Amino acid sequence: MSLGPIRTATAGRPYPPKAQTKTKLFLLLFFSWSTVVLRADQDSFAAIRTALDQNQLEAAETALAPLVAIEKPDGRAWFYLSQLRSRQKRTNEAIQPAENAVAAEPDRAEFQSNLGRILGQRAGEVSFMQRAFLAHPMLAAFKKSVDLDREHIPGYVGLSQYYTYAPA
Repeated sequence: MSLGPIRTATAGRPYPPKAQTKTKLFLLLFFSWSTVVLRADQDSFAAIRTALDQNQLEAAETALAPLVAIEKPDGRAWFYLSQLRSRQKRTNEAIQPAENAVAAEPDRAEFQSNLGRILGQRAGEVSFMQRAFLAHPMLAAFKKSVDLDREHIPGYVGLSQYYTYAPA
């Protein structure tokens, strides 16, 4: 497949053949690289999800480390890190990544319900007085998850558990 002659914007004359070859090569490499990066990114998250599903926590942590170390991590990286910390029984350390995931992508129902779930898990570990500080953000996260997606079952489960166990 030929891209044809590449023309300049001003004179309408083609670049010299050597410049055309360099430009075509650059475009080809750029688009190939961006496709590889997107595929690698999707593959990374698929590998992390598989590791978490199979309870391979060390493998998940190894795969997550470079994804959360970058300047502006994807919300999915924070989401999976919060799930990892929760499964490692390090709930206090799971709250911040869950909040970061919600801040990165506030319109994802699963991120909202994950935050509510982790706050609820933390509420079971703290004193009665500290639970009061966790109750409102937990309820808000579950309500937001249900508002974002009316068919998001974990949001409804979280709301039902909240109303079952919250003091009247």
